[in-house]
Amino acid sequence: MEPIGIDDTAAFAADEIERAAGGRDVAWHMSNGIVALQRGIQKRELISASQRDSIVRAALNARDEVLSLFSGPEDGRLAANGMEAIIGLAILWGEPPARRTLRHPHVRPDLEAYARVLRNRCHNLALLDEVKSRADDRRAGLVQKMLREASA
Repeated sequence: MEPIGIDDTAAFAADEIERAAGGRDVAWHMSNGIVALQRGIQKRELISASQRDSIVRAALNARDEVLSLFSGPEDGRLAANGMEAIIGLAILWGEPPARRTLRHPHVRPDLEAYARVLRNRCHNLALLDEVKSRADDRRAGLVQKMLREASA
């Protein structure tokens, strides 16, 4: 199997983050988008300005949906920092190394940390949604069984 190219990785990141903006399975899509972004920026290849802009635009579009997942001032602040970090990482991903070296050495690790916090929180929410869905399925199965037994 061929490794996934940088263009596909950038497109997948933008697409998943944009899907989060759609309001359905927000946590799942956001987590997937952040994973792709994190993997892509680890590679030494740069993305184009249009790829960078697609990721930034998707993050801006998804911001309100993502922030709505979190309640309380601390959670909201962490989520907002995570969304800003996604934009920052997309910008870094498109910068040539000479430009990146002009930034303080803490910029990238801080952006990566905030993005990771948001990714983890979104991933946890997606896992809890899966647990809830299975519980709903079990409950529906029990109700169906009770109805069948009552009508027999």
